[in-house]
Amino acid sequence: MLSLMRRHALVSIWLELGQLVRWCMWAWLENAMVEDFEDALPSTRVARPR
Repeated sequence: MLSLMRRHALVSIWLELGQLVRWCMWAWLENAMVEDFEDALPSTRVARPR
């Protein structure tokens, strides 16, 4: 019974860690994409004639 509860605790901790890692990766990826987009914005704005 104790080993089952310990296994359940390990699985829940593992899932929490995986979710945290996924969230950090997503936030980093989103931040990098936003930075690239903001860097690309002025050049496209300059290149487009009005």
